[in-house]
Amino acid sequence: MSSDTALAAEPPTQGQDGSFTYDAFLSYSHQDGAVAAGIQKGLHRIGRRMGRLNALRVFRDSTDLAANPDLWGRVTDAMDRSRYLIVVLSPRAAVSEWVNKEVAYWLQRRGPDQLLMVVAEGHLDWDEATRRFDPDRSDAALSVLTEQGVLAAEPLHVDVSGDTPWDPQAPTFRDKVTDLAAPIHGKPKYELASEDVREQRRFRRLRRAAIAGLGVLTVIAVAAALIAVVQRQEAVQQRHEAVQQRNQAEARRLVSEVQPMLAGTHTGGSVRAYQQLLVGRRLAQTPDDGPLLTVLPEMVNLIKIAQGTDTVKSVAFSPDGHRIVSGGVDQRVRVWDAASGQQIGQPLTGHTDPVLSVAFSPDGTRIVSGGGDKTVRVWDAVTGRPVGQPLTGHTDPVFGVAFSPDGC
Repeated sequence: MSSDTALAAEPPTQGQDGSFTYDAFLSYSHQDGAVAAGIQKGLHRIGRRMGRLNALRVFRDSTDLAANPDLWGRVTDAMDRSRYLIVVLSPRAAVSEWVNKEVAYWLQRRGPDQLLMVVAEGHLDWDEATRRFDPDRSDAALSVLTEQGVLAAEPLHVDVSGDTPWDPQAPTFRDKVTDLAAPIHGKPKYELASEDVREQRRFRRLRRAAIAGLGVLTVIAVAAALIAVVQRQEAVQQRHEAVQQRNQAEARRLVSEVQPMLAGTHTGGSVRAYQQLLVGRRLAQTPDDGPLLTVLPEMVNLIKIAQGTDTVKSVAFSPDGHRIVSGGVDQRVRVWDAASGQQIGQPLTGHTDPVLSVAFSPDGTRIVSGGGDKTVRVWDAVTGRPVGQPLTGHTDPVFGVAFSPDGC
């Protein structure tokens, strides 16, 4: 017990059968804490069986004694509930009032039979004649251990002064801690050491098995991940193929409607037919340029319309695709035959600025136009005459016009 350390454990309680709470109590100076910690770890591990947290229950303090005024009572209570006392000796412990006090209490109450000593530093010299440690030649001996007749015989002591950093995994230090553990376990050292070796081998086998198991699980996990990746790639491929099949079917549909459009039996006209062929060509896996070449002559007529007028600002097809209406910078609205590219009738005049927007009514009998002159005008698509008066009220040019769905 250190003069500037305090208890880390809960106050021990003894069972009703009088059994001990601790197998060993560690008494040491706080300056020898590293040695005490190594001894405690060794006693916990040596002889430990699988499934148990510790092989032995060892009490060790860890903080300041002055923190609790009743600490001595708790210390003595813990010592009373311990089967063995292990004292760590050194020149520092030799001048520690508390370590000397703890050992003196133990010898008074329990005698020297369950007293074990560890030399962390310094020397011990036993005087058989006086049955004590010679105070002049033992710089690690406590004052109570130098009193004549206090010990019946030289107690067991283990010298670990050369075993820094006191790691229980180190073979030499572990062997010395086994010297301490054997009497506490109540077994010969060779028997405890043999059991410890068997348990270590068993632990290593279990650890290897666990590592192998983890390896198998890792392989299974990787395999499952690879399978998932393959399945995901297959699903992507299936979706891609489905999209291609859908696009191929849509391309066939678009191309199949082209000839009826060109023949006038299907609404849309040559421009719409050309547009559908372009879209179908893009969707098809193996584009066929034959239908596209068939429509090109029809497009020449539309080119004629554009070339035969001033700058065109807007165009629109009639609902049946047979006529085209255009509006231009020349302030006129013109109607064209979509098949031949020839103008139908005379230009529709009335706007005083460029015609910016045009549209057919749903039944194809009316044309509406919007111009830079801020007016909207309605025309008879057959006679070319204005229908009613211009619609005024806009304060800016009209860039878009449209009929209601019922044409009214």
